[in-house]
Amino acid sequence: MYASDVSAAAGNELLAIALPDDVDVTTTYPIAVVEGAHDPELAEDFVSFVTGAQGQAVLEDYGFEPIE
Repeated sequence: MYASDVSAAAGNELLAIALPDDVDVTTTYPIAVVEGAHDPELAEDFVSFVTGAQGQAVLEDYGFEPIE
């Protein structure tokens, strides 16, 4: 379970356990327009939104870290 999952479950009975600083855990979430997309321009717009400032702010609100 990731920090974003824990923050989304706030108010529920959930025990979050912090990992020690020396444990390096990272996850990547790739995003791309797939070949043969029904509406590739709309898909490109979505990718641009998610990777742009506004989309990154929304993701940060839900506990995700910014794109590096």
